[in-house]
Amino acid sequence: MDLTSLHRFPLVEHIVHGERASLVVPRELERLGKNRVFLVTTSSVARSGLLAPLVEKLGTRLVLTSDTCFALCRTFLGAVARALRNLLLQTVN
Repeated sequence: MDLTSLHRFPLVEHIVHGERASLVVPRELERLGKNRVFLVTTSSVARSGLLAPLVEKLGTRLVLTSDTCFALCRTFLGAVARALRNLLLQTVN
């Protein structure tokens, strides 16, 4: 059985693994000069409690969280668009 594969992500500058997200994400925000975060994850990760340290560390920089990331890309993008629209409506009102 051949387990060889190739994945290309042309818009990904780099990937950090092996460190806690609660340490990496704030550091990346600083590096990129950004202040706001939209966190996308799966529902199983959201239920696990693994996000709590990251959410705490981000504080008010975390503007939206979506736990609807799944394999069906079109459905996922629709969920993200609805979440962003709701955020914009909250910001305007």
